Amino acid sequence: MPSVITLGPLAVSTVVIIGLISVLAGFGAVSLFSKGVREDRKRYFDRLFTGLLIFILLCKFSPGLTDFSALVRQPALILYAPPGTIHLLIALSGFLLYGFFSFLRSNKNKEIMLSFLVFLVVSAGVFATVRYVVPAVFPLGAKESGQAVPPPVPGTPAPDFTAETLGGDSPGLSDYTSSPVILNFWATWCPPCK
Repeated sequence: MPSVITLGPLAVSTVVIIGLISVLAGFGAVSLFSKGVREDRKRYFDRLFTGLLIFILLCKFSPGLTDFSALVRQPALILYAPPGTIHLLIALSGFLLYGFFSFLRSNKNKEIMLSFLVFLVVSAGVFATVRYVVPAVFPLGAKESGQAVPPPVPGTPAPDFTAETLGGDSPGLSDYTSSPVILNFWATWCPPCK
């Protein structure tokens, strides 16, 4: 499974797309759970949206808790650095704590807590299935298409490959055998790269 899906000039991380699909599945499950009662559905969705916002904010800003010095040196990490496992756990803890406090504030309304649990179980289940199970069962990738470049081994020549430049040329690494080569891959959508 590719790590980035390119839609014209827009490049979107596969994990983000899978996350959005998972969140939509979670909201769909809560909608079915609310049994069509409009007031209940609005109340559940309001709280879930707030919990989801807390999750996203904690996921993006928790690197400041774990590696503050790197964040001070490079503030753009907040926007562009992918979250690590510890950041996801911090964000998930914030989501669950908000769900628990919503439960307490609603006079221990069990449906509120149940809506958070339904959302969490369905979203996590869809995410895990699409992200890990489907690629394991149906392996798609560079191996089958013959485009895989083996990882470099220290002390050996770099494997030859070609890549298209912004100008439309397709130079190969073997075109530069007479001098040292430094490769720097940039993304057109990445402001720090520019």
